[in-house]
Amino acid sequence: MLNSAAVQRSPWVVGNWKMNGGLSDNEALLSGLLGLLEAHAGRPVAQCAVAVPAPYLFQSMVRLSGHSVGWGSQDVSAERSGAFTGEFSVAMLRILRPSFRLLGTQSVGPDMRRPTQWLLQRLWHWPTRVWCR
Repeated sequence: MLNSAAVQRSPWVVGNWKMNGGLSDNEALLSGLLGLLEAHAGRPVAQCAVAVPAPYLFQSMVRLSGHSVGWGSQDVSAERSGAFTGEFSVAMLRILRPSFRLLGTQSVGPDMRRPTQWLLQRLWHWPTRVWCR
């Protein structure tokens, strides 16, 4: 068993946008977040990131490039390719090089319960995962 003192983890604060956003609203939010973090430069208490809906991945990648704020996706398909409307694969996401991806966001809600196997299939597809509970 690992000694907790031997393993140092820095906390993450991740804003999950769910199904919210719009190009101009996103710009205002990301600019505000970057301004806030710049005002507290040199005194970080956590790694900050945003998890954005798929249509805004590219906008987040461009806007946050070169900054300390991470960005990532909310979900990916366990399938490599195929006719899965509305889904995207790990290979598609890797092209953008996000910091992480959320895992478990689709498993909440009474009509969106997903089996453990569904979550485990996605668990091994990405090196940095943020588990949502």
